[in-house]
Amino acid sequence: MGFLTAFLIISFISELIAMFLSLMHGNNMIVYHVYAPVSLWLVGLYYQESITSFRKYKIGHLIGMMGLLVAILNVRFFQNLSAFNSNFILFFGLCIIGMCLYSFIYIINNEERKLTEIRLFWVSLIFLIFWCSTYLIFALVDILVLTAEPKGLTVVYTLLWLVNLLQYAGLGVLFFIPEPKIKLLHG
Repeated sequence: MGFLTAFLIISFISELIAMFLSLMHGNNMIVYHVYAPVSLWLVGLYYQESITSFRKYKIGHLIGMMGLLVAILNVRFFQNLSAFNSNFILFFGLCIIGMCLYSFIYIINNEERKLTEIRLFWVSLIFLIFWCSTYLIFALVDILVLTAEPKGLTVVYTLLWLVNLLQYAGLGVLFFIPEPKIKLLHG
């Protein structure tokens, strides 16, 4: 749970800094260029801690290093620090979705308990719902921008805010469920 705790703390701090920069300077995109690869690395380390094969091959570190490289290349060649880092967000989400799906296979093949008793299952489900919803919302934003529907954009951005809130609340709730009820898989 240490990496999830760090993920939640860094997310909270990043959102505070982003809000401050948005209010003071009108652009907070640099925060997300830094936050995204760090949070990808932390989530990768959580899965590395939770899945035997990830731990054996240090997959969390590999994903984190690859994410850092992709983030640097994205800023250098495609999207500067003042632009929305959509290329990296696509990479980020695909990595998380891949880890979630792999964790489901891992749980099915290695665990005798009910899915609902396994913390890794819940974490993966929360991340999977978050990233699938985020991709859907980004697609809606593109459609609404093309059709010039500003009222629709407000609704969609509110949905994005709610999806983020649900993800962080869901992960936070997992800290309050007693360990005997939900345990991490350790292979």
